[in-house]
Amino acid sequence: MKNINFDISTANKKGSKSALIKLGGDLSLKNAAELKNRFVEVKNSFDKVEIHVENVTNLDLAAVQLFLSLKKAFNTNPKNIEIHFNLSEEMETIMKRSGFSGLLSGNKKSSEN
Repeated sequence: MKNINFDISTANKKGSKSALIKLGGDLSLKNAAELKNRFVEVKNSFDKVEIHVENVTNLDLAAVQLFLSLKKAFNTNPKNIEIHFNLSEEMETIMKRSGFSGLLSGNKKSSEN
């Protein structure tokens, strides 16, 4: 992926496979296909996923839609997902004004249910 950070730490606890993902950089259309592929791998490989989105240099609707799709995919299965956003004030404002405040759910520390 170009100008994007996607780091995964994994753990196996009591038969459950979990992942902590740190994601940042350019989360835009030019990286959407690769990001989608990574999200599909994550969905198929882990029972519980926690994603920390930070140090974002670019964020557009393509990436936001991928986050929403990933949450929806996990919520249709007995799998768990938490997404924590640590965005600049400007990006957070744009997300809220665009109707995606539910995805932020408190932004820096909380997750969207």
